[in-house]
This record gives sequence, C-alpha cells and structure tokens, in this order.
Amino acid sequence: YRLLMSQQVDDIEQSMEAVAGDLRTEKAKSKGLEKELTQARDVAQAQKAKMESLLQSLCTRIQATTGKELVKGNELGLAAMDKAQWDAVM
Repeated sequence: YRLLMSQQVDDIEQSMEAVAGDLRTEKAKSKGLEKELTQARDVAQAQKAKMESLLQSLCTRIQATTGKELVKGNELGLAAMDKAQWDAVM
C-alpha cells in the first residue's frame, strides 16, 4: 500500500513539474509578445507623429500658396483647389 501511495505521490510531483515548466514557457512567450507589442506601439506612434507633421507642413504650404487656411473639417477648401494651385503647393 505504501509503495502504491509513494508511486502516486511521485506521479503527482512529476505532473506538477511539467505544469510548472509549461507555465514558465508560456510566461516567457508572453514577455516576448509584450515586448513586440510595445515596439509596434512605439513605431505606430512615431509614424503618426511623422504623418501629423507632414500634414501640418502641407496645410501650411497650401495656405501660403492659395491664401486659404485649412482647418480640420474644411476639407472642401482642399477639394476646391484646381490643378495649377495644387502644382504650386507641391
């Protein structure tokens, strides 16, 4: 009877070690994914800042060329530009 109990305890300990190993592996994967997500977020924020800067620069150039101030919600001012005005901006 004691031998049977000892074998069951050994089996349980091995199972617990296997689960602990799996948990360590999953935790390592999670850390890696978290790092990748942080890097992707940083890249996206940098790209957003660059695009906002380019858009601001374009709006400034449009205003300087056409005398029309472009503000958010006034996209019709941009659409109303003819090709010559657009070429002058670019």
